[in-house]
Amino acid sequence: MRKIETWVALAIVALWSAPAMAGDCCADCGCNCNVRAVCRLKCETKKVPKTEYCCECEDFCIPGPSKKCGCITETDCCGCEHTKPNWIPQCAKVHTRHKLVKKVVEKEEKKYKWVVEYVCDHCASRCAACEAAANATAETAPPAPQVDQALQLPVAPSPSILK
Repeated sequence: MRKIETWVALAIVALWSAPAMAGDCCADCGCNCNVRAVCRLKCETKKVPKTEYCCECEDFCIPGPSKKCGCITETDCCGCEHTKPNWIPQCAKVHTRHKLVKKVVEKEEKKYKWVVEYVCDHCASRCAACEAAANATAETAPPAPQVDQALQLPVAPSPSILK
């Protein structure tokens, strides 16, 4: 009895979550005549953290040799006197150090994804016109780099040739 309840529950979930089939209505206009599956390219922008490195310059001084200029007499806590030389710093040189700086920057990347949509013939022809316009703009773009023929993968025949 428990198995039957499980199968009925699974069947109900499968019917509710089933994708649109070719006999259902169009995803664009809502009509239900001659609905067919069409592949559409969806473009999404996604923010991705990128790590960049750069250099910053920092100037600092390195003192030259000190010059001995007399002596200083000091008395410690016991009352003893000590004589120490008095060192006076001389000129210094400026040096530059390069520091590596790490920065995390948010960059937008385009992500392309093919999705299946069920549309009627009218909406599918409208999509074909949009793709033709996109191809026309692609022809005006600079040509893609040539690929060696030995490296190209074989292309599967189109379904219309197989019929």
